[in-house]
Amino acid sequence: MANQYPDKERRKFKRIKKECIVMSEIVAPAAKLGVSGDKEFNSIILDLCADGMAFLTHNAIPRSVSVANKFVLMNDKASDKADLLKPVEVRGEVLYNLKEVDGKYRTGIRFTNITDDVRCFINKLEG
Repeated sequence: MANQYPDKERRKFKRIKKECIVMSEIVAPAAKLGVSGDKEFNSIILDLCADGMAFLTHNAIPRSVSVANKFVLMNDKASDKADLLKPVEVRGEVLYNLKEVDGKYRTGIRFTNITDDVRCFINKLEG
């Protein structure tokens, strides 16, 4: 069946292409889902929105796992230096984990504890 709404965004928030390095840690329920080895890992954000993000990693992370993430966002369009950088600490639940051709995994998470301040900064990136 063809896409009925090819030009309509289905998401609540628009995705923003923004690559940056993320430090992540699997926080729960890793043991129950068979996640072993390092619970800390680095990845690269592929895109994000005020509701979640997709990142590329070497780790196969099962759905429903909670992941704590730390990264710094930059708004290159900010006119005020105070609005240029935003350190972000946010948790999210893994929604999908797709193996790419190169053996890495594209992982999508929905944020579970994003602050209004961070959500507002992300929305300004659309600009």
